[in-house]
Formats: sequence, structure tokens, C-alpha cells
Amino acid sequence: MCVALLGVTESEDRRSLIQDGMWPIKVLVIAGCCYGAFQLSTERLLDLVTVALIGACTCTLVQAMLLVDVAYEYAQWLVELYEETYSEVYKHLLIWITVGLNLFLAAGSVYLFLWYPSNSDRTIVAVNAFAAMLMTMLSSTEHVREINPQAGIFQGALLGSYSLYLIGSAIISKASNAGASTEGWLKTLSTLAFFFTMFFAAFSALRTGQASGKFLLKGAGGEEEEGEADEYNRSFFHVVFLLSCLQLALVMNRWRVPRVDLGAGVLEVVDTNVAYMVKVGTSWVIFGLYLWSLYAPSFFPERDFFQ
Repeated sequence: MCVALLGVTESEDRRSLIQDGMWPIKVLVIAGCCYGAFQLSTERLLDLVTVALIGACTCTLVQAMLLVDVAYEYAQWLVELYEETYSEVYKHLLIWITVGLNLFLAAGSVYLFLWYPSNSDRTIVAVNAFAAMLMTMLSSTEHVREINPQAGIFQGALLGSYSLYLIGSAIISKASNAGASTEGWLKTLSTLAFFFTMFFAAFSALRTGQASGKFLLKGAGGEEEEGEADEYNRSFFHVVFLLSCLQLALVMNRWRVPRVDLGAGVLEVVDTNVAYMVKVGTSWVIFGLYLWSLYAPSFFPERDFFQ
């Protein structure tokens, strides 16, 4: 569908019917794909697992970019509501959400640092907490406020809290793989991860379909070309939705992968540290993207980042 919808920019295009209609045919195709998946050989199944791992990691990076954008827009939305209505509710809402996120970040970091004694895990938790504090401090500096007036401590708190969730989930999954008693926490995190990924699968696909120009760097100076074309990118929507489905498949399986013993003819699903590496790496990517968003206007003064 991604290939079939390449170049479709208007709802009047006849090919837009591929996305907006033809549902009986789509249901039959999906049913055929599900049936075909059960007929795959072991070798082809392992190839698909590799594809799923690559797609899931790519989707995680897309979500990291999207989360940075959402942090800015949510803070700006609350500020605009306050400026339009002068209602103290929106101001206090922004303040208390920021305070709550920072408390969660502090308490969660202390808990993980004390409860999981591995030196590597403690180092990662400490680095995450330091990076979150660094983001908050840099967001409030005078230089950053001059070049990026939309920056604030809310964004640092939100992104730091999400990074802590990723770190905590990674550490608990790793401890469970090592045989530690974390089944209760693991079930809770698996449930949260399932619903969180379902939400991001739909939200990121829809959002990136509309904001694909930001990721593809279209429109010099942040300007959109005039015309009748939609802002929605149907082809890019299906790319992101595919990546989201691959990620969801691994989340439902706790990022476990099959291992085959061809000599014995045995296929078993084993735990790996793939999720640990992906989640820790994603937390670092989030910090890097946010720091870049703070200072990017000074490197590209001719580009409008705040349109």
C-alpha cells in the first residue's frame, strides 16, 4: 500500500481509494497473509524475526523524534490556552504536571539505584538522572530562551520521565532474564508497554503522516508550498504503521526470539537482551534530540523552527 500510494497528495486522486475504501479486499488479503504466515518454513521465520527486530528498532527511533515534538507542542498548547483565557487553571496545570514529573523522575531514579545493585545498571540510572537534570538546566538558561523561546523545564521533565520508564523497563527485563524475582513488575511493565505501544502505533502513524515534512526536511525555511495538496502523507503513514506493527509483535512476545537447533530439530523461544539495548539506546537518543532542538536555531538561523 505504501508503494501504491506514492505521490498521492489529494483526496480526489483515484488511488486514494486504496486507503479509504476496498475494505472487503483488504480483509481477504490480511486473512491470506495470516494463513501464509503459518505455512512458512523455519528458515523463513527466522528471516522475518530479523526484519521485525530492525523494524522495531527503527520505530523506536521514530517515536523518540515524535515524543520530542509532542513535548514542545503540549507545553505550547497549555501556554496558549492560558494566554487566551487568562485562566489560572492552565498555568497551575502546567506547573503541577512539571512538578509531578520531576518527583517521579527523582523517586524512580533513587528506587532503581538502590534496588538493583548491578554496577552497570546503577551507572545507566545515574547517567539518565544527570542527563535529565542537564536538560532542565539548559532549558532555563538565558541563551537557550533567546534562540528557542518555546523551550522550558516541562519538556525536560516529560522526556526525562519517559527515559526513566525506558531505563526501568530495560533493567527489570534484564533482571528477569537473569533469574531474579521480578515477575510482578514484569507483568505490570509488559501490560503498560502493550497499551503504550498500541497508542503510539496509532498516534505515530497518524502524526507522522501529517508531519512527514519535518522528518524529511521538506520546505526550506519551514514554508509550505501553496496548493490544493493535503498535508497528510498517505505513503509515509503506511511505512510508520508497518514499523509500529513490527514493534508491537516484539512487545507482545517480550522481545524474545526463536532459536533453532537444526541437528536436534528443536525450535524454542529464548530471552535476549535486545530490549535492554534498544531501550537504553533510545533514552540516549531522546536526550540527544532534545539537546539538538535547544541549540539547532543557533546553527540554522535562516530556518523557522517555530512555525
